[in-house]
Amino acid sequence: NFTKLTKPKPSTTADGAANGFWEPGQYFIKALTPSTFEYNMLGPGDIGAWALLALDHPSILAGESLSIAADSLTGAEMAAGATAATAFGPGVRFDYTEQPRLLFETLAFVEPTFVYISGLQRWNSDGGQYDLPKKDVEELRKLHAGLTWQEHLNKDGLEQFTATMAELLPDVVKS
Repeated sequence: NFTKLTKPKPSTTADGAANGFWEPGQYFIKALTPSTFEYNMLGPGDIGAWALLALDHPSILAGESLSIAADSLTGAEMAAGATAATAFGPGVRFDYTEQPRLLFETLAFVEPTFVYISGLQRWNSDGGQYDLPKKDVEELRKLHAGLTWQEHLNKDGLEQFTATMAELLPDVVKS
């Protein structure tokens, strides 16, 4: 979700072949929240491990719910982690920028997908928060140390995040 508006600029070797990295420069992680909002993050590959833990210990969770996360980061921390990731190549920097609330409120009138997105933006911009603060995420990591944001980026880059919904957005908001 954090990089759907990011347009990677593939880097090439002297002979014009793709080298798997991005052109050096500044890129943006754009999201719906102020830069201080803390996201609970979990890579898709970690869901199975949590399901296995729950199935192995059904009496603990009977009639209960379990919140899970492998990382808890603000937008600024996500940008720092992406900058530190090795997957993009040297000289690639990320900054975090909050998307204007009016953008998603307006798009909700045009595209039904954005009704949900604008509601989510209202929730997290008006004081909503996830139920796992950083200290609780660290405790969960003792049970299963899933991939952190930076580890995920080093392993899979941004490809999982850039392929969806970007085509729905106007070009003026992409960068």
